[in-house]
Amino acid sequence: MKIFKKYATHLLIACLVLLATGNYAHAQNEDACTAQSIQGGYGFRVTGDNVALGAKFAIVGRFAADGQGHFEGIATESVSGQVGRTTFIGAYIVNADCTGAARFLFPNGVAATLDFVIVENGKEVLIIDSDQGTVESGVAKKQVVSHKNNQ
Repeated sequence: MKIFKKYATHLLIACLVLLATGNYAHAQNEDACTAQSIQGGYGFRVTGDNVALGAKFAIVGRFAADGQGHFEGIATESVSGQVGRTTFIGAYIVNADCTGAARFLFPNGVAATLDFVIVENGKEVLIIDSDQGTVESGVAKKQVVSHKNNQ
């Protein structure tokens, strides 16, 4: 009886390990992201403090990603209350676990580096500025264009 219990326990543990490993592999496949996970138009906002400059910062705008690691956009930003419109271009990388990084380049020569996490199957992107001296975060949401005629 003791031998049976010993083998039954080992068999149960082996089955649990196989089930857990199978579920983990399945979860990894479901979460596999690529640059194509961010494609099309997104509305976004990032707010916070630029500690290095001693400035409050907010930016709201739109960008279009090509699904190949490049984007361009337009935004309105406020830096310590000075409001202006700007354009930008940039590049991004996406890891299989749906995390990634982006580098924004603005016409005035300023660059910003952001880390992000893709959620909701690419419908939303959680953002944090990863440059030293900043405490800025935000979100980007996939734009859905309705083709219904509003009359």
